[in-house]
Amino acid sequence: MNRFVIGAACAAVLLPFATPAQAEPDVAGPTVTYSYVGPSTAPEYHTEYLIEVRDGVATAKVGSYGTVDGTAKPTTTQTKKLDYPTRRALVQTAPSIPASVTGTPCPGASTHRLTYAIGRSAPKKTVAYSCATGSAGDVAAVKAYIAPVEKQLDVLPRITFRVTG
Repeated sequence: MNRFVIGAACAAVLLPFATPAQAEPDVAGPTVTYSYVGPSTAPEYHTEYLIEVRDGVATAKVGSYGTVDGTAKPTTTQTKKLDYPTRRALVQTAPSIPASVTGTPCPGASTHRLTYAIGRSAPKKTVAYSCATGSAGDVAAVKAYIAPVEKQLDVLPRITFRVTG
């Protein structure tokens, strides 16, 4: 009987110091929609893509004219569950989403649209344009917000330059 009491006492002392496994919270998170429509170019050079995040899962659709508005099928699609740091970043950096630009964009502008909604709050919507002569709206802030999601997706276009001599 004495041995059992001593063993139980030792176990009781050690239990509070055991580190429980850290599980990811099972949180739906925000609903985020980001779209990029490149400048007006010939169809073979034009790029558009749409990223939708819902319940911690991102879906990217990449293509040419009509991909973002749904009038054309995307050439490539990818769906991926986002890791916890990325889902957390979408919530924590939401206050950095800039106000939407007003007015008309410059001719040939690239358009960046972002919609963020969480819970029952009204969605936050913003749009920014990049132009050859500069930007209208805070394109850098919009791109910085969606960057953690874009890093998780392999199908998004990457800018590459080739120097020929």
